[in-house]
Amino acid sequence: MNKTISIFLFFALLSMTYSCSQKRLATTQHNYGGSEILYQYKWNFTELNSQPISTGRDTAYLLFYPGQVNRVTGSTGCNRLTGTFELSGTNKMMFSPLVTTRMACSGYDELPVLTALKQVNNWSIINNQLLLSNGKILVAKLKGVPVTVPK
Repeated sequence: MNKTISIFLFFALLSMTYSCSQKRLATTQHNYGGSEILYQYKWNFTELNSQPISTGRDTAYLLFYPGQVNRVTGSTGCNRLTGTFELSGTNKMMFSPLVTTRMACSGYDELPVLTALKQVNNWSIINNQLLLSNGKILVAKLKGVPVTVPK
């Protein structure tokens, strides 16, 4: 009887350990929740078309606004951008044509950022990185920086 209880406890402990490690792995690597995570970070561009991005005078980023569904603002690295986006289905995303300011960007071409955003049709978050893709082709990688709300 004691041997049966010991075996049962061993497998129960093994099962709990395995399930906890799988849950921790899943939450650190993938976004299995909804789109609310988009609104929790300022997303700084780190790559465009698998190449590191060099920016102009500012960091290129996107900021999704909670409470203002489908509104996005940000920077191309030189000019400010604003517009809307649409979420549908499972991780589907499309940006509307974005409006930018028209400041001079000497020595910096912001067109690759805008072109990449036009191509996006899906998104995912892995290890605090927003991955914007066109089908299976990664067009942009952005790193999440927590947004601080002023009190």
